[in-house]
Amino acid sequence: MEVIKIILEIILNIIIFLAIFQISTIIHEFGHALPALILTKENVKIILGRNNGKLKKVSLRRLDIHLKGFNPFTGFACWDQFKLTRFKKIVILAGGPIFSLIFGIVLLLIGRNVRDDKLLMGAIFLKEMIILGRNIQLATFILTSIPIIYPKLWVGYGKYPSDGYQIFKLMKVNETS
Repeated sequence: MEVIKIILEIILNIIIFLAIFQISTIIHEFGHALPALILTKENVKIILGRNNGKLKKVSLRRLDIHLKGFNPFTGFACWDQFKLTRFKKIVILAGGPIFSLIFGIVLLLIGRNVRDDKLLMGAIFLKEMIILGRNIQLATFILTSIPIIYPKLWVGYGKYPSDGYQIFKLMKVNETS
């Protein structure tokens, strides 16, 4: 019986980890989508997952959310970049990392106020989930803010530029123009 309990606990922890990571990805991509919706008149799309086939589409006015298979580590926000000024592009690109940072700070503040009373198993569990969510949000902020091209083996993002890299490229002064 003890082995079954341990196995179930491991499975539950994996499911919770994946769910929190999926929520983090959604928050980050919504951070891009919200300013894109505000600064453009075009439709904005959030793509979650990386399957080639479209599994499900949810439309909320000008926001379309495409669910392309379960991959909690991968998400993209798409908007019409060609009609935007450099400043608007930077604001939209910065929105994802900023949302991740804000939610990470909010979870940090909430976590400080949750008692981890050893007698209340639910309180311990809640505090651990808040800490995990906070850590994922803050890691997402850092990893998307650093101006890099993600390594080929990076889950879902290999060879793509980070938000920070795209912002850096937009901020560089083009001396020929």
